Amino acid sequence: MRIISIRLLNINSLRTMLVLDFNEAPLSKSRLFAITGDTGAGKSTILDALTLALYGQVPRKADEGEIMSYGAGTSLAEVEFEVGQERYRSKWSIWRAHEKAEGALQPSRRELSHWNAEKQAFEIIGEKKREVNEKIVEITGLDYDRFCRSVLLSQGDFAAFLKADERDRSELLERITGTAIYSDLSKAAFERHKLEKQRLEALEQELEMLDLLSEEEAAALDQQLKELQNTVKSRRAEEQQLREQLNWLLQLEKLQQKEQRLQQEANDLEEQSTAFQPKAGRLALHRKALPLQLPIQRLQDATGQLQSLNEGIAKDEQALPALQQQLEAAKKNSAEAADALQSAKAAQQKQAPLLEKVKALDLTIAGQRPTLEKQQQALAHAREDLQKTTQQQQKTATALQTAREKAESVGQWLETHASWSKLAEDLPGIREQRKQLAGSFKEQQSISKKLEQQENKQKTGAAALSTLQQQANDLNQKRDHALSQFNQLAPKSFTTDTSSLLDRLHEEITGLTQRQTRLEKLQTLSRDYEKLLATYSRLETELEELQARDRILNAEVLGTLDQIDQLQKTRQYRSRIFEQQQAIANYEKDRAHLEEGEPCPLCLSTHHPFREKEVKPFVDEAREDLKRAEAQLEKAQQQQRQLLTEQQQIEMRIEQLQGDEKKDLAGKLQEQYEQLVAHEEQIAALQPKESQWVKASSLSGELNALQAELEQRQADRKTLSQVLKSLDAIKADLEKAERRYHDAAADQRLLEAEVGRLQQEQAEKARQFEEGTARINQLLEPHGFAFELKTAKAMFQTLEERREAWAAQKGEADALAKETAVLEAQLEQLNQQLEERQAVVQEQEAAVKESQSALAQLQQEREALFGDKDPVKVGQALQEQQEQAEAQRDEAQDAAVKAEQAVLTTQSSLKEKQEQQISQSAKVKGFEDELVKAARSAGFEDAATAQSALLTESEAQSLETEAETLRQQQQQLQQSLKETQAELEQEKARALTDRPADELETALEEAAEALSALQQRTGALTEQQRRYQAQQAKAAGLAEQLAQQRKGYQRWAALNDIIGQADGKKFRMFAQGLTLQKLTQLANIHLQQLHGRYLIQKREGDTLELDIVDTYQADNRRSMNTLSGGESFLVSLALALGLSELAGRDTQIQSLFIDEGFGTLDENTLDLAIATLENLQASGKTIGIISHVKALKERIATQVQVTKQGNGFSTVQVVG
Repeated sequence: MRIISIRLLNINSLRTMLVLDFNEAPLSKSRLFAITGDTGAGKSTILDALTLALYGQVPRKADEGEIMSYGAGTSLAEVEFEVGQERYRSKWSIWRAHEKAEGALQPSRRELSHWNAEKQAFEIIGEKKREVNEKIVEITGLDYDRFCRSVLLSQGDFAAFLKADERDRSELLERITGTAIYSDLSKAAFERHKLEKQRLEALEQELEMLDLLSEEEAAALDQQLKELQNTVKSRRAEEQQLREQLNWLLQLEKLQQKEQRLQQEANDLEEQSTAFQPKAGRLALHRKALPLQLPIQRLQDATGQLQSLNEGIAKDEQALPALQQQLEAAKKNSAEAADALQSAKAAQQKQAPLLEKVKALDLTIAGQRPTLEKQQQALAHAREDLQKTTQQQQKTATALQTAREKAESVGQWLETHASWSKLAEDLPGIREQRKQLAGSFKEQQSISKKLEQQENKQKTGAAALSTLQQQANDLNQKRDHALSQFNQLAPKSFTTDTSSLLDRLHEEITGLTQRQTRLEKLQTLSRDYEKLLATYSRLETELEELQARDRILNAEVLGTLDQIDQLQKTRQYRSRIFEQQQAIANYEKDRAHLEEGEPCPLCLSTHHPFREKEVKPFVDEAREDLKRAEAQLEKAQQQQRQLLTEQQQIEMRIEQLQGDEKKDLAGKLQEQYEQLVAHEEQIAALQPKESQWVKASSLSGELNALQAELEQRQADRKTLSQVLKSLDAIKADLEKAERRYHDAAADQRLLEAEVGRLQQEQAEKARQFEEGTARINQLLEPHGFAFELKTAKAMFQTLEERREAWAAQKGEADALAKETAVLEAQLEQLNQQLEERQAVVQEQEAAVKESQSALAQLQQEREALFGDKDPVKVGQALQEQQEQAEAQRDEAQDAAVKAEQAVLTTQSSLKEKQEQQISQSAKVKGFEDELVKAARSAGFEDAATAQSALLTESEAQSLETEAETLRQQQQQLQQSLKETQAELEQEKARALTDRPADELETALEEAAEALSALQQRTGALTEQQRRYQAQQAKAAGLAEQLAQQRKGYQRWAALNDIIGQADGKKFRMFAQGLTLQKLTQLANIHLQQLHGRYLIQKREGDTLELDIVDTYQADNRRSMNTLSGGESFLVSLALALGLSELAGRDTQIQSLFIDEGFGTLDENTLDLAIATLENLQASGKTIGIISHVKALKERIATQVQVTKQGNGFSTVQVVG
C-alpha cells in the first residue's frame, strides 16, 4: 500500500485547503521528508486526516464535531492511495446546516472510488459508512488498528516498553500489539469455571436438603393409610343408612303437605270458575256478532270516504277567489318588468362609443410607460459605467506612478551588487565539490569507526575464547554428574541401553493399567447387579399392593352407584317440594284481594276456602333442602369419578408391571449376570483364587493395592525420564559450546585481517579529502572565501542567500518593467472609454425628456374626456343593470304562468270532487240497508245493538285465553292430586324406620363428624405419601442434573487450569510471549539492515524481558538498559517496523509515518537516526517524520512546514 496524496480542509487548526501530493515535486524527489512546526501547530492533524479519510476515525478518539475547525461550516479529508497496480480514493466529509458555523452539525459522509484507466476518471464503489470500511479492509488487508500499527509507527511505545518494569511492560505490549483478547479469554474461562462450580455446589446443597423417608417409614405410612381407608368405608356405610332413613321421614312429611296443598288449590280453582261466568256471557255475544263484523267495517269505511269528499269540496270553494286575485297581480308585474328592461338597454347603447374611445387612450398610455422606464434604466446604467470608468482611470494612473518608482529603486540595487550575478553560474560547481567532500569525510569517519569496532572485537573475542573454554569444562562435569545419578536410580539388572529400561517400565505400567481397568469394570458390574436385584424385589411388592388396592376400589365403586341412585331420588323429591312452595307463595298476594261471592280472576270461583284458612309456604326451607340434596349428589358423583380414575391408573400400572417392563428387567438381570461371569473368567487368568461371583466391596482392597503399585511405577518412569532428558540436554549444550569455541577462534583470525585492511583504507581516504579541499578553494577564491570544515556550513549558506537575493531582485526588476508597460496601455484605453461613455449619457438624457413630454399630452386628453373613471367598470355596471332587468322580467312572467295554472287546477279539482260526492252518498245508503237486514237475521234488534256486542281483538283474545287456562288448570290439578296420593301410599309401605326424625338427625350429625375426621386424617396421610413420592422423583432428577453438571464442571475446570485467571494474566502472558517471540524475529531482519551489530532475543520462560545480543562481542547477551540513546532508538525502530510487518501481514507497506521519539535525542544520536532512516528509504519506502526538533529540520531538505498564526490557526508550506 502506497499513499499517493492527502487533501484536507478545516481539520482542527488547518483552515485552508491543504494538498500533499507525493507524485509531485518536491515530495516525489525524496522518499524521506519531515513534517515540522511548533508544538500545537497541527503537525499530527495531517495524520488525523489520513485515518479520517480511510476509516472515519482518528487515533485520539475525538468526536466528529470536535475535528471541524472552529467557525467553519464544512470539513473534508481525502486520501488517494495505490494497492498493487490499482488506484483508489477515499473521502470523509462533514458539514453544518446551510454550511454556516452556527448551523446544526449534520452526519458525516464517506465515499470510496476506484480509478478507471479507460475513462481516465474515478468511479464511486461505496458510499455507506459500513460498506466503505469493509471495502477498505478488503482492498488493503488492514483494519483501523492494523493500519495504525503498520503505517503510523509506534517507535515511541517500544522505547517506553524497553524501559518499563514487568507489570507496565505487559500492559504496553498489549496496547501496542492489540492482544487484549487473550486477557478477556483468560478472565472469561475463570468466571465460567466459577459459575459452573457455584451451580454444582447449589445442586449438591439442594439434594442434601431434601427430606426423604426411609423404606421402613414409607412402608409404615402405606399400612396406616390402608387401615384408615377400611375404617372410612365402614363408617361411610353407617352414615349412608342413617341418611336414607331420615330422608324417608322427610319425604313422607312432604308428600302429606303436598296432598293438602293440592286439595286447597282444587277448591280455589272452583271458585275462580264461578267468578268467570259473566265474562263467559260477553264472550258468547261476541262470537254471535262476529259474522257481522265485515258489513259493519265496510259501512264505516264508506262513511269515512264520504266525509273526506265533503271536506275537500269546502276547502276548494274557499281557496278559488284568492287564487284569481293573485293571477291579476302577476300579470301587472310582468308588464312593468318588460318596460324596465327596455330602459336599461337604451342607456347601455348611448354610453358605448365614449367608453371605447377612453379604452383606446388608456392602451396608448400604458404602451408608452414601459418605453420610458427602459430609457430611464439605460440612462442610470450609462451614468454608473461612466463613474466606474472614471474611478478605474484614476486607480491605474496611481499604480503606474508607483511601479515607475519601484523600478528605479530596484535598478539602483542591481548596480550596487553587480558582482553577485556570477553566483548562479558558480554555485552548481561549488555544490558538487562540497558533496564530494562530504561523502569523503563521511567515508573517512565510517572507516575510523569500523576500525575502532574491529579492534574492540579483537579484545572481546580473546576474552570470549577463554570463557567458552571454561563453559566446555563445566559442561563435562555436569555430564559426569548426570550419568552417576542415572546409574544410582536404575535397577540392578539395568543394561547400558537406556531406552530398553524405559520400554520395560512402560510395559509393566501398561499391564497394571489394564488389570486395574478390568477390576474396576468388574466392581461396576457387581454394583449394577445388586441394584437390579433390589429393583426386581421392589416391583414385585408394588404389584401386590396395587392388586389389593384394586379390589378395594371395586367394592367402593359399587357402593357409590347405590348411593348416587338414592341421592338422585332425594333431589327429585326436594325439587318438587320447592316448586310447590314457590307456587303457593306466588299466589299469596293475589289471594288477599279475593272477596267472598266475587269470582276469582284465575278460576272464576266465587268461593275462596284458602282465604279463610291461611296456608303459610316454606319456600326458603325448601330451597335449602334442594341445594343440600344437589350438593350431596354432586359430592357423591365426584367421589365416584375419583375412584374410577384411581382404579384406571392402578390397572394401567398393574398391566405395566405384569407386561413387558418386568420381562425386560429379567432380561437385563440375565445379561448382567452373563457379563459378570465373562469378566470373572478374565480375572481368573490373573488371580485363580477369585470365585465366580465377587461382591463389589471385596474388590476395593485389591484395587487400592494395585493403584499404589501403579503410581510407584509411574513415578520411577517419570524420574528416570527427567534424568535422561537432563543428560541429553547437557550433551547438546556441550556440543554447541565446542562448536562456538571453534567458530570464535576462526572469527578472531578474520578480525586480524580486517583491521589491517581498514588501516590502509583510512590513509587513502585522508589523501582524497586533502585533494578535494584544494579543488573547492579554487572555485571559492573569486568570491572572497576559503573552505574550512568548521565554517563551511555558514559560508555556503551566505553564498546561497546572495544568489537568491540577486535572483529575486533581478526577477522583480523584469516584472516591474512588464507591469509598467501594461499599466500605460491600460491608462490609454481607459481615457478613450471615458470619452465614449460621456457621449452615451448625453444621448440617453435627450431620449428620456422626449418620451416624458409625449406621455403627459396623452394623459391630459384622457382626463378631459372621462376624468379618472374606469371605463371597464362603468361598462360592467351598465351590463349588470340590463341583466338584472331581464331576470326580473323573466321572474314576473313565470309567476303569472304559475298563478294561472293554480286557478285552473283548483276549478278542475272542485268539479271532480262534486261528482264523487253524489256517487259515494248512494253507496253509503246501500251499505246501511244491507247491515240492518243482516243484524235482524242474526237475532239483534238493530245494527247498533250488533255493533256494541263486538269486542276488540285484544279483549276477545284475553277472554279466550282466560277460559282455556281455567280448563287446563282444573285438568292438571286433578292429575297431580291423584299422583301424589299414590306416591304417599307407596312411601308408607316402605317403613324404613320407626325412630323419630330428631333422633335420626342427631345420629346422622355424629356419624358425619366422625367420617369427616377420618377423611381428613386419610387426606393428610395421602398428601404425606404424595410429597414423599414427589421428593423421590425430585431426588432422582437432581442426581441426574448433578451428574451432568459435574461433567460440565470438570471440563471448565480443566480449561481454567490451563488458561484461567481472575486478572487474565496467565493466558495473556503466554500469548504475549509468543507474539513477542515472533515480533523479535521480524525486528531482527530490519535491525540487520539498519545496523549489523545487534540482535534482539527474548529471555527463556514466561517473562517479557528482552536482551540485546552483540555480534561484535562474540554474541554477548546483555540487558536492554545498557544501550545508549542512539542504540535504543535503533532497537525500538526495528521493533516498530517488525510490528508494521506483523500487523500488515501480506500487505506490502510502502508509506510510513513516525510521530515521536526524536525530541530526546542528542546531536550524535540524531545523526545516527537520520543515517538509519536514509538507509531505510533506500528499500523503496516513503517515510514521513513529524517533529519540532530544530536539528532535524536542518538535516532533512524536504519539509512540510506547519506555521502557527495569531488567530489560533496554522498555515502549511511544502519546501525542498
